[in-house]
Parts: sequence; C-alpha cells; structure tokens
Amino acid sequence: MDNFNLKKYLAEGKLLKENNTVSVFIEDEDKQVDIDISGATKNQKGLIDYAIEIEEFPTIDDAKGMFGQLMDINSEEDVAYYYEFERGWDDDQEDDWKLAMLAFRDGKVLDSHEPNQVD
Repeated sequence: MDNFNLKKYLAEGKLLKENNTVSVFIEDEDKQVDIDISGATKNQKGLIDYAIEIEEFPTIDDAKGMFGQLMDINSEEDVAYYYEFERGWDDDQEDDWKLAMLAFRDGKVLDSHEPNQVD
C-alpha cells in the first residue's frame, strides 16, 4: 500500500472532474485568460476553438459572450444562421464560413482543413 496512487484510480473511474476551459488572449488585460466552457458539446468546442483562431477579444465579456452564443449552436443550420445573420458574414467570408462549418462537423480545428471540403 505504500505505492498506492489514489489519483490514478480516481481518474480511471472518472471521479475527478475534468477541467473544461479554453485559454484566450484578452487585449485589455494583455494576457491569456482561462474561460470555462463547461457544457459545450464536442461540436460547439470545435466552433469555440475556431473562433479563438480567427477572432480578437478586446474584453473577457466579449469572449464569454461569443462563447455563450456558440454554445447555443446545435446543428449545421444553426451554424449557417449564426455566421450569416448574427455575424453578418457575406460572400467575401465564404471560405471562413466553410471552415466554421467544418470545425462544427469535426468538433475541432485542424491545420489541414481546406474550405473546399465543405459542400
């Protein structure tokens, strides 16, 4: 029992709560800030990761507000509506919109994503 590792056994049984945060650079604080995204699905997490890649966040409230909106998206139709009507993306941002859709479908942002993979 001297070598008993309690954390190992707790993690196996999922008794330890996972830390579900993302690190975001906040301009007015001039530093990385961890933001809780507990409750985000894999697909929503993909959109959040994509937003972190392409967006700038002046304040923590801006980041939390956007992440809250992204965590309300539950379908590809919601993705299309959000980027077209909430964000106002038009034909000039078509490739960005396609990458957002791909991030939602895959649940993650990959460097190898190509916009032409999305129909």
